[in-house]
Amino acid sequence: MATAIPNTMKGIRIDKTGGVEVLNYRTDLPVPTPREGEILVKNDFVGVNYIDTYVCPIILLLSALNS
Repeated sequence: MATAIPNTMKGIRIDKTGGVEVLNYRTDLPVPTPREGEILVKNDFVGVNYIDTYVCPIILLLSALNS
């Protein structure tokens, strides 16, 4: 049974370095369009690992330094 694919989805964006205060909850993110050889997977539940709250700011900082 196929269901309609919505135009938007919920998600958390991280636009700058920082702690949990920079996690930006959004309800208007565009649903990605799969390219050839890809599929779109619907997630009912997702989570963030505790260690990711430490690693993500480091990755963003390194990315900013390299650009």
